[in-house]
Amino acid sequence: MTRKQFNGTLTFTASNMNGRASAKLEVSVHARPSPPEGMLEARNVTKTSCRLQWEACKSDGGLPTEYVAEKYLCGSADGGGWSKIASTTNCHAEVTDLEPMREYDFRVRAVNAVGESDCLQIARTVVAKDKFSKWSGSRDEFLSTSTSYGF
Repeated sequence: MTRKQFNGTLTFTASNMNGRASAKLEVSVHARPSPPEGMLEARNVTKTSCRLQWEACKSDGGLPTEYVAEKYLCGSADGGGWSKIASTTNCHAEVTDLEPMREYDFRVRAVNAVGESDCLQIARTVVAKDKFSKWSGSRDEFLSTSTSYGF
């Protein structure tokens, strides 16, 4: 991540027939951060946890930045919405409260004192299950966990 510094000194000068005066003003411009880079990945997925990983944002807006990771339980009847998983200065977050065999969407955004970046969202939803868990026989489960190859 690069910290873009838009700092400088402005000098104001005014003059008239009675004389001249100057004043200096130190200026520092800050902005909201750019979105996290790369792809948001879910690694080490189990039936109750996973690790989210992403790349740092290109610009922090000139201020200290943290990342906010969120999850969304797909198909929830109550429409629970997005819930915060973690706030971190690292480019990863541990998710430890997943419900087995449930499908999740994840996103992360950069935040500083000025505001929030746009979200980086995971490309595919994730099913919380152990790597070699027994298949229930459900067509939907098969389609959500199988990989297709284009030939």
